[in-house]
Amino acid sequence: MNFDGGVVSDVVLSNLTIETVRHAWFWWGDGDPLHVNIKRRSEVHKSIKPGTDAPAGAIRRVLISNVIARGQGSSLINGHPDSWLEDLTLDNVRLYLTSDPKAPYDKAVHALAFRQVRHLTLRDVEVAWGEPASAAWRSALSLEDVAGLSIDGFSGRQAAGADQAAAVVLDNVADAVVRDCRAPAGTGTFLRIAGTGTRGLVLHDNDLTRARVRWAAGPEVPKGAVRER
Repeated sequence: MNFDGGVVSDVVLSNLTIETVRHAWFWWGDGDPLHVNIKRRSEVHKSIKPGTDAPAGAIRRVLISNVIARGQGSSLINGHPDSWLEDLTLDNVRLYLTSDPKAPYDKAVHALAFRQVRHLTLRDVEVAWGEPASAAWRSALSLEDVAGLSIDGFSGRQAAGADQAAAVVLDNVADAVVRDCRAPAGTGTFLRIAGTGTRGLVLHDNDLTRARVRWAAGPEVPKGAVRER
C-alpha cells in the first residue's frame, strides 16, 4: 500500500513461498497473498478532506518471480486513476485459492485481479481453485484498464459453479498479446473481452481445445480490436 505521494520503484521479490490466512474482521487484509495498491489518505480516512492530502504516489518497475502462494482472499493489484502502476512483471507464479465458509466477511471474487496498469507482463502464471470453495468466486484472472499487456503461458479456469464467468477477463485492455495459454479440463469460456477502450488485442498459439468457448467479445468492443492467429 502506497500513501502520501511516495514512490516505490525497482523492486524484485523472488523465490518465495507464501501462505496467508484470514483472521477476524478487524485485522487488515483478507488473506490475500499479493496486494499492491496506490491510495490517497482522503480515500481511506473520512476525517481528511479530499484535496487537502498528498497526491497519489507511484509504483513502478516491480518484478515478482518464482513464487508459490496459497491464500483465502483475492490477490488485488491496483493502480490509481491519477497514477497507474507501471512496468510490472509476474514470472513463474503459482496461486492457489481456498476459502473459509464460516467467514461472513469473505470478499474474494477473482483469484488475481489487476486494475490501472501500464506495461504488465504475466509469464508462466497458474491459478488453481482449492477446497472448500466459495460461491462468490468467479474468474481466475481479471484485468481492467491495462495498457501494454503480455500474457504468456497462463493456465487457469473459472471457479467451479461460476458458469457465467470466464477464466480470463480483459476489460478496456489496449495493445495486448495473449499467447501459449492453456485451458484446463472443465473450462467454460476461457477469455471474455469487454470495454469500448479495448484495441490491439492479438491471440496466438493458445491451446484452448478443452474450453467450451475459446473467447467471446462483448458488442461494445470495437470491430477489429481482436485478432486471432
